[in-house]
Amino acid sequence: MTSSFERVTVDVGALQLDISNSRIDQVFDQESAIDSIVEDQGMKLADLARSVAERGLNPAEPWIVVNEDERFVVLEGNRRVTVLKLLADPSLSKDLQLQAKLLEISRKHGKGPHKVDCALAPSRDEAHYWIGLLHDTQQGGKARQRWSSIQSNRHSRKPSTDVDKAVRFAVFAEDFLGDDPAAQADLIKAMKERPTTLGRIIGDPDVRNDIGITLGPDGVSASHAKEEVAPIVRRIIGDAANGITVTDVHTKKKRQQYVNEVLGEIPRPRTRVVKEIPTVLNVGASNELPLEVSPARPPRKSQRDERVIFERVSLGSLSVGTQQVLRSTRLLPIVDNARICALLIRIIVELAATEVGVTQGWCKEGDAFRDKIRKCILGLDPAAENPLKRDKRYEQLWLSAQKNSDDPSLSELHMYVHNPVAVADTGTVLRRSAMAGPFLQALNDTFGRR
Repeated sequence: MTSSFERVTVDVGALQLDISNSRIDQVFDQESAIDSIVEDQGMKLADLARSVAERGLNPAEPWIVVNEDERFVVLEGNRRVTVLKLLADPSLSKDLQLQAKLLEISRKHGKGPHKVDCALAPSRDEAHYWIGLLHDTQQGGKARQRWSSIQSNRHSRKPSTDVDKAVRFAVFAEDFLGDDPAAQADLIKAMKERPTTLGRIIGDPDVRNDIGITLGPDGVSASHAKEEVAPIVRRIIGDAANGITVTDVHTKKKRQQYVNEVLGEIPRPRTRVVKEIPTVLNVGASNELPLEVSPARPPRKSQRDERVIFERVSLGSLSVGTQQVLRSTRLLPIVDNARICALLIRIIVELAATEVGVTQGWCKEGDAFRDKIRKCILGLDPAAENPLKRDKRYEQLWLSAQKNSDDPSLSELHMYVHNPVAVADTGTVLRRSAMAGPFLQALNDTFGRR
C-alpha cells in the first residue's frame, strides 16, 4: 500500500545506483552501473544534466529508494542520480565527449541539487508495482499513458511542426464538415492516425493556394468561397483517414501530383474572398472575436490566369529602368519561358522594393532581400503583424518573408537567381506573380503619391 512508503530527503552522495536496474544489463558495482547507463543513454544524459542544473528535479516525482544494508539504493531515478553524480565529478564518465559537455554545464549552471526527496519503499517487491506503472506500457490503462504526437504538440505548441499545422487545419475543417457523421469520423481518424500526413499536405503553400486556404500563426482561413473549398477539405481529410500516408506526400512533387489529382475530380476554387476571419486555435484564451473587425468585401469575379508575369501591374511611377524591365516581360509568355519569368519576378520585386523602400525610409539598400520585403510591407500596411487586421493582399508574401518561415515562396525566387539549374514550372510562376503583383502595384501607387 502507498501508506507504507515514507518520504525522506537523502544526500546525493549517499545514494547508490541499482545494479539490477531494468534499464541496463546486470552489473556488479557502482562504476559499472554508471558506465552502462552512459553507454545506453549517451549524449541524452547531457540534455538531462542541463535541465537538472538549470531547473532542478521534478517536484512531482520523488525517487523511489529502498534501504539495503544501510544504504539507500535508487530503484526509480537511476538516470537522474547518474547525472547528479556526473555533474559533481564529470571524470566518472569514460565518454570523453560527454565528460567535456558535463564539465561545461556544471561550470555554467552549477552541479544541481545536493539533496533529493525520495519515497522510501519497505522492500523491492512493494516498489515493483509502482515502477512498472511508470514504464511498462503493456499494463494497459492503469500504466502511465504516453502523449500522442497531437497531445504533445498541444502542450509544447510548436508552430513549425507538421502536427501543429494539422491541428490548426482540423479546427478550421470542423466548420466545413457540419453534421456529416462520416466526415467527422474521418477527421478524428486522420488526426489520430496520420496527423503528420495531413500537416505535410497543408504545410505546402502551393497546395494551400491551389485549394483556396491560407495558414497563419493563429489558424487557417478560407481565401475562397466556402462552398468551393468545402468539398476539397472533405476529400483531403478522407484521403488522410483512409488511404494516403506521409510517404505519398513526402516531396513537393508528390504533393503537387496529389493535389492535381484532387482538383481533377473537384473543381478548383475560383471565387476569392478578400477578407476572412481566421479560425483561431484555442490554446487557453477566449475564442471570442475582437470587437473591431473590418467587414468582408464582396467576392471579386474570378480572373483568367496571366499570360505573362505581372500582366495587370503598372509601374509608371517608378524609374525608367524598372519600367523597361517590366515591359520586357510582355514578350515572354509564361508557358514557354517559365525559368526566365521566375528570374524576372525576383529581379523586378527587388528593384521596386529597393527604389521605393529606400526613398520612403523603410529599408536600406544593403538590406537582405527578405528584410526589404518585410520592411516594405510594414510601410504599406502597418497592421501587417496583426493576422486579423493585416491587408490580405500581401499576406502570403508577408508570411514567406518571416525568418524561419515554412513558406518557400521567397526562397524559391532567390534560388532562381543563384542556381543556374533550378527548374521552374508554369504553375509556380503564376502563383509567384499573383503573390507579388499587389505588392508591386501598391509600391508604385505609394511612390506616385509623393
